[in-house]
Amino acid sequence: MSLIKFAPALAPMLAVIFGAFKIITIVKEGQAAIKMRRGRAVLGKDGKQPKIYEPGLYFNWPFVESLKKLPTSEQMVPCDLPEVFLKDFTLFRVSAAVFFQITDVYKAQVKIQKDDLRELIKERCRAGMNEVLSELSTNEIRKSKELSDKLAASVKDHLGDWGVEITHFHLTTLTPDRATQVVLLAKRRAQALKDEVPDLDLAKHIGTLGPALLGLPSLGYVAGTEQAPSSSKGLAEGELGKE
Repeated sequence: MSLIKFAPALAPMLAVIFGAFKIITIVKEGQAAIKMRRGRAVLGKDGKQPKIYEPGLYFNWPFVESLKKLPTSEQMVPCDLPEVFLKDFTLFRVSAAVFFQITDVYKAQVKIQKDDLRELIKERCRAGMNEVLSELSTNEIRKSKELSDKLAASVKDHLGDWGVEITHFHLTTLTPDRATQVVLLAKRRAQALKDEVPDLDLAKHIGTLGPALLGLPSLGYVAGTEQAPSSSKGLAEGELGKE
């Protein structure tokens, strides 16, 4: 009696057996794997580097061998930095999209745990963002065409030790905190005023113009004057002289 006749009935049972004992492992497209035998990576023909298993179906000796798989296609992790002080003492919240590929499956499997890889990449990228951005001013961040390359270079060596290559490191948001927004607004208004009145000395009138630039009510004080208002009437409006 031919076994082919019973193949459809035996297929589910064989699948359960193979799955339970991990006799057969499938490496899918966009993945690569290394074979572990008794806790050690199986080396290739040169006896130095581990053998990399490309997409396909592979047989394992149960309880002795296993295939450890990792994706090799490009991946993306979002990376947020809640606070970063720039060199001009402005404070920003920054978000980035970090694109990476695993180029060395052995390093990524052996040097770190697979489940922690994405989180470790995020942590390293946050450190790189803080390192690079803290050396730049607000204008330099917004105008720097090489910023993505600088951010990628800041983590290249470290992630390279994990078998990971950054393909693109792109800032997605750059949001100033409230105090920084006020300062930047005042700078823009001051520059607009300077463009309108080129001969105006802002330093002499900062007491009067400062509040206006910040959108605050003026107190009628001009920097450099020593005299107080001649009567209490000048203070009554703001009640500044009231005990």
